[in-house]
Amino acid sequence: MSITSSISGYRWTQLIRELKVEPFLFLYMFSYSLSSMAVSQLVQDKLCRLRYEQQPQYCVEINSPEYDHSADEIKSAILTDSGFIVLYRMIISTIPCAIWSLFIGSWSDKYIHGRKLIMVFGAFGAVIESIALIINAAVFTSDVYLILLSFIPSALFGGIIATLMSTYAYCSATSDRSTRAIRFACLEVSFWLPQPLGSFIGGQILGDGDDKNVNQLYHYIAVFIVSLCGQLAALGWVLIVVNEQPKEPEVQIVNSDLFEASSVTDQSIDSDVMIKSTESITDAIVKHLRELFDISNVIDIFHTCCKHRSHKVRAQIWLLFISIFCVMLSYMGSMIILWQYVEKLFSWSAKKYSNVNSLVTIFTIVSMAIIIPVFMKRYKVRDMLLAIIGVVSLFMQCLMRGSLQRPIGLYLSFIVGMFAPITMIAIRSRLSKIIHEDEVGKVFSLMATVEAIAPTLASVYYSSVFGASIDTYPGLAFQIAAGILLIPLGIFIWIDLYCRPK
Repeated sequence: MSITSSISGYRWTQLIRELKVEPFLFLYMFSYSLSSMAVSQLVQDKLCRLRYEQQPQYCVEINSPEYDHSADEIKSAILTDSGFIVLYRMIISTIPCAIWSLFIGSWSDKYIHGRKLIMVFGAFGAVIESIALIINAAVFTSDVYLILLSFIPSALFGGIIATLMSTYAYCSATSDRSTRAIRFACLEVSFWLPQPLGSFIGGQILGDGDDKNVNQLYHYIAVFIVSLCGQLAALGWVLIVVNEQPKEPEVQIVNSDLFEASSVTDQSIDSDVMIKSTESITDAIVKHLRELFDISNVIDIFHTCCKHRSHKVRAQIWLLFISIFCVMLSYMGSMIILWQYVEKLFSWSAKKYSNVNSLVTIFTIVSMAIIIPVFMKRYKVRDMLLAIIGVVSLFMQCLMRGSLQRPIGLYLSFIVGMFAPITMIAIRSRLSKIIHEDEVGKVFSLMATVEAIAPTLASVYYSSVFGASIDTYPGLAFQIAAGILLIPLGIFIWIDLYCRPK
């Protein structure tokens, strides 16, 4: 009994030592989420005061419970325009990332530090984005659409999609099959937990907006500065800590032999060797960057996902891609319009919304951190059964938000949707188990492309539906999201019944 406990303790200790990329993802998502609420509020303030030329007092009281603006046409117009700017942001942020992910997946499988380099680019792009947001907030009288320029640098450097792809590929490459589901669960916690924390802290810095006429400008700048510090910390972490164990490259062996030979010969040879070494490293960097833009990387990805496989593996891969698309379409679509939804129906302030959303989400994620290991390790629950539980939970959440359009309905939707994050964990775990180790980057990059396209389409569709029904039936978009989830539910049931491993 003591031997078993010792082995179990050793495995958990070893697992904790392997958690190197999770803190990076936590810092990255915390900074991203911290600025998201401030960006939305900054857009609304600019629309209210500059485009619609309203008095500062009106913009302050637009969500005040003391003044009922729920039937105000100007408020509806501001929320609709704000939703479309969020849509444009999603398009700018995701289209370049979707293209990037097709190239970097195969490329990252070839080079041992490829995934780390992608993370560095993602964090660097986020740093530039935070600086641009600070400038945009400081120049408050600038056109509201200029804020969209702030998101271009991050998109060109891969953005959140490439960063997520590289972190999941890194975990899959540095973990064995027995602990991979737990590693993915740790990544999911590192992805979801900082979002409510960032939203909560961002809401506290923004405040209720009572002194918006004087000090709110400095609140925006303070939020973006804190976000910048978090992204700099993430960049420093990935540069110093995150590192795969590389195989000994040829260039290093040759240079080492030459260096040893030079120690017993004339010193003039040593300078020649150093020049050759520098030229070799430079040539290698140029070669790697040239191969990054090679179209064969894209062809290799689709060949990997389309080639014939036994035991219905190819069908499973594409059905899981469809499931990811539908889940992201429903989840991201409902999240995109949720803030405008509660503003319209409940007249909540940004601080109250961030407090409620953050506290409930933190409770959900902490519960998941406890429940998932119990399901996977103790009860050996299958991946697809976990996916079924998660998608049913998300279905009930969307349905309740759309049908019960009162604060109690929103609170209950958080409770019934607490198992929703399990869905993505189960899908990624299943994918990693039915493909070969050298195909991880390729398959996960195509999955990242699917995940990048889904929020963009969700933004277009749900912003249009919500804008058309905001004054008649605001919950329609959530009910449509619930209907879409019936597709992945059927897929999960089919895979669990007919594609079990023998």
